Amino acid sequence: MTIPKKDGGLGIKDLRAQNLAFLGKKCWRLMKYPNSTLSRMFKDKYFRYTDFLYAEIGGIPSWGWRSVLEGRKVIEKGSLWKIGSGANVRIFHDPWLPPPLPFNVPQAAVTIPPTLQVYYVSALLNPDRS
Repeated sequence: MTIPKKDGGLGIKDLRAQNLAFLGKKCWRLMKYPNSTLSRMFKDKYFRYTDFLYAEIGGIPSWGWRSVLEGRKVIEKGSLWKIGSGANVRIFHDPWLPPPLPFNVPQAAVTIPPTLQVYYVSALLNPDRS
């Protein structure tokens, strides 16, 4: 059914993929416009003390909130930090490495001495930003 008409199908779009694209767009708007009414409503109810990217599903989530979190998965697959100063980018949690490497550093793969407090990428950068 989803095969193009020119190839003998009906040309019907994949509705799940289309819906995920629309939900991803809604998530992007929630992140880009945090002062919009919908963003403030979701923040007050579901992620009051954290950022939208780290919000959890919560105890009694609405259908709309569950849908938005499905769209967030689409955004997470394609998002990547631009380092800049590296002061806000967490080494082990945020996606900051370019492909083909994994997007973040697995904490189990690196042994950091307990006396060295390295949490942000800025601690790894030299003064010349190398």
